[in-house]
Amino acid sequence: MAEGETIARAAGVELALVCPQCVQARGEEQPLVRAAPQGPAAGWRCPGCGQAYGRSAGGAPVLLLPGTAGAAASGPVPADPAAYYERARTREQYLALHYPPPDADPLAALLGPHAPPLAERYPLAVPALWRAAREPAGERRAPEQPGDATSAAPLAAAALDAGAACGRLSFELAREYGLVFGLDRSLGLIDAALAVQADGVARYERVIEGELTEAVEVALELEPAVRGRVRFVVGDALALPFPAGSFALVLALNLLDRVGEPRRLLAELARVTAPGGMLLVGSPYTWLEEFTPRPHWLGGLRDERGQARRGAQAVREALGAGWSLVREDELLFFIPHHARSGQLGRTHVQSFRRQR
Repeated sequence: MAEGETIARAAGVELALVCPQCVQARGEEQPLVRAAPQGPAAGWRCPGCGQAYGRSAGGAPVLLLPGTAGAAASGPVPADPAAYYERARTREQYLALHYPPPDADPLAALLGPHAPPLAERYPLAVPALWRAAREPAGERRAPEQPGDATSAAPLAAAALDAGAACGRLSFELAREYGLVFGLDRSLGLIDAALAVQADGVARYERVIEGELTEAVEVALELEPAVRGRVRFVVGDALALPFPAGSFALVLALNLLDRVGEPRRLLAELARVTAPGGMLLVGSPYTWLEEFTPRPHWLGGLRDERGQARRGAQAVREALGAGWSLVREDELLFFIPHHARSGQLGRTHVQSFRRQR
């Protein structure tokens, strides 16, 4: 958000940030205002409940519910270095996931010719999924390759990348949508995304072995005006700081099994999706009590009758009758740990359309 700005505007689209506490406690959508445009106390406040919100080191709004880790009344909010997604090594790994060198694919180094190309894996393959899901609605056909849409006029609509991490999909959305919000709970990951937005280059250290690293720079190849359509926010996907029906397209990939209450996540994603809009929910369904208490697992368990409960079906049931499943896809992802190791997984993506 720019200095003094209370409403995000880009390419003819505007959207106000609202107080997540008011939304959750009273169902009220109270727009935030700037508490102090400049200086160490710079932040946002809610004129309704009086709650104040701070900012990240990079200047992004930190709109977390009071009492949660990372929330602060005003000024810069420090990251918790002990939290997994705030660790420097985690940030470097996610930068490598989002911005892999096109001429040095880390998975190809491990699997050789058996590795699927970058264009067929997360995140570069995701735009083709939302285009394929969107096409039946009669919206304009977008180019098939990332980068081809840079000079095209964007859709006069907003999109949300929930669980944005280092922001690659937020930038890809900006090729096609007039205003994009990238939201993540991690201050470090959002500030990394802001650094990429500043000059269009992702910089990180790739681990070779142990403490041996090499510097990597990957150009995003996206014009400043297009990068400028993105607004990054530190926030909780279980308490989204946006009015109902704000977004024509909502992405929530590899997030479902990393929140404490997946059903609440789905309810929030549904709330902010516009009538007729698209919602893409993707997960490898890696249920871990470290992130999600066992009673809140959507799948990976048996019910009281001994029947296996699977996450994919639970997502469809949680969204309910107001949504139609447009398509399902499988998407590989690879998070490099070092030159000889990494996490290879497969995300199941379900694309839904909200009924008008």
